[in-house]
Amino acid sequence: MTPVFPLSQAHLPGDNVVLRVFEPRYRTLFAELEESRDTSFVTVLIERGSEVGGGDRRFGLGVKVHLESTESTDGMLLVHGRADEPVHVTSWLEDDPYPRAEIEVVEYPEPPGAVLSDAASALTLLGQSVRSLLARHGVDAGRGPSHVLAQLQTVASGRWYSGTPGMSAVQHAFWDVARCVPCGPLDRHQFLRPGELLERIRGVRRVIEHTDEVLRFGSERDS
Repeated sequence: MTPVFPLSQAHLPGDNVVLRVFEPRYRTLFAELEESRDTSFVTVLIERGSEVGGGDRRFGLGVKVHLESTESTDGMLLVHGRADEPVHVTSWLEDDPYPRAEIEVVEYPEPPGAVLSDAASALTLLGQSVRSLLARHGVDAGRGPSHVLAQLQTVASGRWYSGTPGMSAVQHAFWDVARCVPCGPLDRHQFLRPGELLERIRGVRRVIEHTDEVLRFGSERDS
């Protein structure tokens, strides 16, 4: 049984998670976590409804978050955590007093070495595309501290691997790029979906191209 915090935003592995908690049920959630040996919880994107009051409909994919600190300030609880691995909700339990679920870690199949090399090259190009998109449109990636963009720069430079990279390195590069795409929560949520590695990378590329079109249209409309 794992506590769940449904949100109107989608987190990805490696995200710094900052939550402003007002509702008593979620204050109870974090009070219990701080007294527990396992201080992890899950965030999922709300498909329909509101973060406040319950009765929301939730997606079944999310990420496990490791609680780092809590602080009471200005009538709310400020929560800091770090998003880790993607998870899939296998069953929802009763919201008593807060959402809870049984979960499984999402498994991404590891392809042969030749595919990993192709994926590494594709991710380097995607990193360059995201870097150019952010500069071209003057967009703040909004994904946390400066080290996030530094990780994107590393992927875009191609210096993050030599020879045939392992699946772990490729996965890290995938999230480094995906975190910096300035897209909406539904697109971010799609990045979590299981599937073949190259198809997942193609999915990110499609979102980058669509985001570029949306930002360009907005710039032309405002000019």
